[in-house]
Amino acid sequence: MAEEMLGQIHGLVAAYDSLFENLLNPAAEQPDVEAQIQAIAAMREEFDAVNDLADLTELFVDARFGLKQISEIVQSLKNFARVDRAATDQVNLIDNIETALTVGHHHLKNRVTVEKRFEPIPLVPCAPSQINQVLLNLLTNSAQAINHDKGRLLIRTYTRGEFVCISVEDNGSGIPPEHVSRIFEPFYTTKKVGEGTGLGLSISYRIIKDHGGDIRLATKPGVGTRFEISLPIKRSTNQPTDSSSHTGGKHVADSVEVLQTQNTY
Repeated sequence: MAEEMLGQIHGLVAAYDSLFENLLNPAAEQPDVEAQIQAIAAMREEFDAVNDLADLTELFVDARFGLKQISEIVQSLKNFARVDRAATDQVNLIDNIETALTVGHHHLKNRVTVEKRFEPIPLVPCAPSQINQVLLNLLTNSAQAINHDKGRLLIRTYTRGEFVCISVEDNGSGIPPEHVSRIFEPFYTTKKVGEGTGLGLSISYRIIKDHGGDIRLATKPGVGTRFEISLPIKRSTNQPTDSSSHTGGKHVADSVEVLQTQNTY
C-alpha cells in the first residue's frame, strides 16, 4: 500500500515537472497544457479517497511535495493557464506573484530564500495568465542565475505615479554589460545549449508592452540583477491584450530601458 501510494506521489511530481516545462515553452499548445492540468487534478483527487491522510503524509515525509502543497500547486496551475488568456480583469498583482511562486516552487526550494516586501497596490486591468507567464519567467531566470547556496530573491510591489510596479531582484551572477542591450531580443540567450530557447524574456517584454507597461533592468556582474515591471492603473481602450503569438520585434533591444543601479547595488 505504502509503496503503491509513494509511486503515485512520484508520478504526480513527474507530471507537475513536465507541465512546468510546458508553461515555460512558448511553443506549447494551450490544449496540451489544459490536458496536463486536468490529468494532474485527477491524480490529486485519488488521494482524497484515503481515509487517514495524517498517516499517509507521514509515509511521504521525504517526497518533494506534501499533499497540501500538491493541492495548492494544482489550484495555482488552474489559475496560471486559464483558457481565456487574453481576457482582461481587474487584478491584484500580488495574487499573480503568489501564483507564480507556487508554480515555480521547485526551482526555488532549498536554493533561494524569498523575501516579500508588498506595499498595498490598487487593482490593474490586465490578462492574468499572461502576467503569470511573465512573472514565472522572471522568477525562473533569477533562480537559474544563482549558482551558490545563499540565494536571495527579493520581490517588491509599489506604486509610482499612475503605475503599479513589481521588482524582482536576485543575488545571482548578474548580466555582462555586452549582453544587456540584447537581453530582450528573440532567441538571444546567455544560457548553455539546451537550457533555454531565448524567447522567455522577449515574450515577456512584448506582453508588458502590449499592456501599456514597461519592463526594465539593473544588473551588476557578480552581484545580481533586478527586473522591474510597471503596469498602468488605468488602461487605454485601444491597447491589445493578446500576446500569445508575439516573440518581440526585430528592434526590441533599441528601446530597452536600464534602471539606475545606484538604488540597488
